[in-house]
Amino acid sequence: MWYYAWRCMYGLHKEIQLYFLVVGHTKFSPDWCFGLFKQHYHRSHVSALRDIEEVCRSSTIRVINIPHLVGTEEGDVIVPLKKVNICMNNGQCSKDLWNFIW
Repeated sequence: MWYYAWRCMYGLHKEIQLYFLVVGHTKFSPDWCFGLFKQHYHRSHVSALRDIEEVCRSSTIRVINIPHLVGTEEGDVIVPLKKVNICMNNGQCSKDLWNFIW
């Protein structure tokens, strides 16, 4: 807080606003699932994409973490990605086309 006061005293800022999360509401549910994956990953031997897929799938008992590969190690594309600049029209992209791309 002193640092922020110092920045205001020396005219580097007119004001500084700080926001804090409400106590007890600092975690997001995907963080919990990612934490389970990370714990399982650290205890596993991984040397390929399929290994990561299996680690993710087996990181929870009820298969909450569901992996979706977008490609293979051989270079096969499972989920094709589109180039965003194809849909650009004077810097704008229609909502329907944007939803299709993403």
